[in-house]
Formats: sequence, structure tokens, C-alpha cells
Amino acid sequence: SENPPPCLQVCFYYAKAGQLKASKEENTKVTSGIVNALIPMGFMVDYAPGDKGSFFRVVVNREMERGTIDGLIKAIEEVGKGL
Repeated sequence: SENPPPCLQVCFYYAKAGQLKASKEENTKVTSGIVNALIPMGFMVDYAPGDKGSFFRVVVNREMERGTIDGLIKAIEEVGKGL
């Protein structure tokens, strides 16, 4: 685009083994637990309420490097394994 947006908000749920938890409350607990672990690691992530519990909200921009995104995904997977 000649006029790309300055940033995009990417929203998603963490689904261990491809399955969301059965209840909204459980999904919210997992999401907030992962977010609380990621912030001290230096990742600025947030979450918001959704139909199936809270989901992740991550802002990305054109300047973000692939390694940063890969690192975030890896960190989410590592922290999520322990929940």
C-alpha cells in the first residue's frame, strides 16, 4: 500500500495442543498468566475480553523484526506449557 497503517493489532487465543479450555474463566486465567510472565521478559503484550475468555492483543508495526515475533511466539509456547 502507498499508505500503510502505522501498526496493526493482532488478536489471538493461546490454545495448548490446539484446544481452548472449556470455559471462559479457564481461558482468561491462561491468557493472564502468560501475559504476567511475558512482561518481565520485556514483551509488551495485553489482553482483552472475548467470547471465549480473554485473548491476547499484540501491536506490531513495519519496523518489527521477524526475530522479535519469533521470540514472542516461542516465549508464549514455553510459558503456556507450564500452565
